Amino acid sequence: MVKRGINITQTIKTYYMDNKNKIANYLDINIPKHVVIDILKTNNIDFNRLEVYYDFIYDLDRKIMRTYLGDQYLNGTQRVEHFNYAFNKVNEKYKKYNIDYYYNSELYSYFLEFYTSYFYNIEDKKDKEGTLNKLHLVWGKLFDINSDKTRGDIDTLITLYYIFNISLEI
Repeated sequence: MVKRGINITQTIKTYYMDNKNKIANYLDINIPKHVVIDILKTNNIDFNRLEVYYDFIYDLDRKIMRTYLGDQYLNGTQRVEHFNYAFNKVNEKYKKYNIDYYYNSELYSYFLEFYTSYFYNIEDKKDKEGTLNKLHLVWGKLFDINSDKTRGDIDTLITLYYIFNISLEI
C-alpha cells in the first residue's frame, strides 16, 4: 500500500545525497605515509611490481601523446585504434621481460576508459605536453608510496595493482 503524501523522488534524492557525502568523506580521509605503507603491506603489495606497473603507465602516456595526430584526423573509432596501437606497442616492450599485458582485458578496459575520458574526449589538446605532464603528476602521486594519500588514492592504487597482477597469472 502506497502512503499518500510521501514524495518518492525526494526520498531517493535525499538517500543518494546522504550516501554520496559518506562516500566522499571516506575517500577524502588523509592517510599518513607510514600508514600507507602498512596498508599496502597488509594487502600484499610488492613495491618492486608497483614500480614496473608505473613504468608501463608512463610508457603508455608517452606513446599515446607522441603518436596522436589530432582530433581533426581521428574520429571515435580511430581513437580506439590509436589506443590499441599504443597499448600494443608498449606491451611489446614488456614482453621482452616476460611480462605480457596483452590478454589482460581488465587492464585494457581500465586504460581505454581512462584515456577516453581524460584525453581523447577533452576539447583542448593543443598543449599535449601539458596534458602529458598533468597525467604524469597524477600517476606519479598515486604510485609514490612515500607520500601521504587519501583513502581514495589507496583504494585506486590497490585496485590497479591487482588488475596489473592478472597479467602475471595468465
